[in-house]
Amino acid sequence: MPALKEPKRISLAEGLALLEGHLPIEQAKRRLRQAFIQKAFSQEPLFALPYDEADIDWTTGLVKIPRKQDRFCPTLSRADFNSYFFQDQADTEVGLPDDDISEDGRQARFARWEKIGVDLIKADLINGGHRLVGGPPAVRELAQKWVRIKEAEAKAVADTASAGKRADIVTLKPTIWGMSIDLKEAWRRFQAWRSGFMRRRRRS
Repeated sequence: MPALKEPKRISLAEGLALLEGHLPIEQAKRRLRQAFIQKAFSQEPLFALPYDEADIDWTTGLVKIPRKQDRFCPTLSRADFNSYFFQDQADTEVGLPDDDISEDGRQARFARWEKIGVDLIKADLINGGHRLVGGPPAVRELAQKWVRIKEAEAKAVADTASAGKRADIVTLKPTIWGMSIDLKEAWRRFQAWRSGFMRRRRRS
């Protein structure tokens, strides 16, 4: 008999049942409610209204929010749900505090983000960080720090390269008294740079 496929979408009641296997019931409700009102994963339907005061019926999965007359039964992306609560369980079990990320977990994430690229990770964070980064809020905070580190490294490399180009203008040549500045060569390079700059300026 073939194995049953995992449903692509689940209700809040079904999500709570999944978390109950890992957390005390009240803690599971609190964690799931927080993720739901923050719209941390794909929801259908999704309303452009604040969810902060959402009244959730954990038995049926029905929700009542202010400024909406009728209750509704949202469904959640199972993939997003798993990513948010269960991704990398070795160091982010749902029962652990959000900020308890081991050094091995940090390095593993850094290696994965390196493969993806800083631009894509940064774009994902701008959109909530749920597609590529995933995990609890502490993981997204770690990703933001990683992006800042990578951007600082890139800037340092660019600054070093720029400084090297500026240094090339001053050319040293050996003489009987040691090293001296080759003024003719420096002037030639300056003239070449100036000519190129003026040509680009005229074209623009």
